[in-house]
Amino acid sequence: KMQMLPASERQFPFAPPPSGCDTISAEAPVSGLGTKLENLVVNSKIDGAELKKNEWIRESAIDMSPYCQSANVSDIDEKEILARKRDCSAKLSKMLQTDGFALVRGTGMSRSVCENALIAAKLFLHDAEEPVRRSCLTKDRARRGYSPMCTENFASLIGEHGPNDLVKKYRVGPEALNVMHSDSDKSSTSIGEEVKSVISSLHQPNAWPDNKI
Repeated sequence: KMQMLPASERQFPFAPPPSGCDTISAEAPVSGLGTKLENLVVNSKIDGAELKKNEWIRESAIDMSPYCQSANVSDIDEKEILARKRDCSAKLSKMLQTDGFALVRGTGMSRSVCENALIAAKLFLHDAEEPVRRSCLTKDRARRGYSPMCTENFASLIGEHGPNDLVKKYRVGPEALNVMHSDSDKSSTSIGEEVKSVISSLHQPNAWPDNKI
């Protein structure tokens, strides 16, 4: 099924640039005297429109820094930190429910990391052959590894009936983090003391493609 949204309901990335960002074609031929000057004017208008568009995107993005970046508690009250996290989660939930995806910033990740992730995602999900992807199948596909097309059903998770998801998914995340603590003193550990490992179910080994395929 395909859903067409009216212009009034379209949000990122379907929304047009803010008012004042006129679309200018750089492909139109410019000839005659003053060509360099005319080209300079066109390029400056394009740069201005692109700048306004970037500003609009940044304003629309959800700031994830309350969760992704550690704050100095001495500078910010703990109640303020909690309030920021609640505001962030509320905005994220609303955008996901409205658009099905979210534009975020403040994660602490560099631009190069994000660009490399997009390249790797295309190579794996679109360019690679299916046997390569299936080498990443795991028992717990909801948290790690490859999930083939039409094998999951999001509608059932929210109490609705619908066809299986027409998407391929590949899940990765932080691997097992051992939180070590002593039975006698959980705030510290000493050599020779018995310790226990507390491993979250969200921290599982990642499943990488088999390089032999």
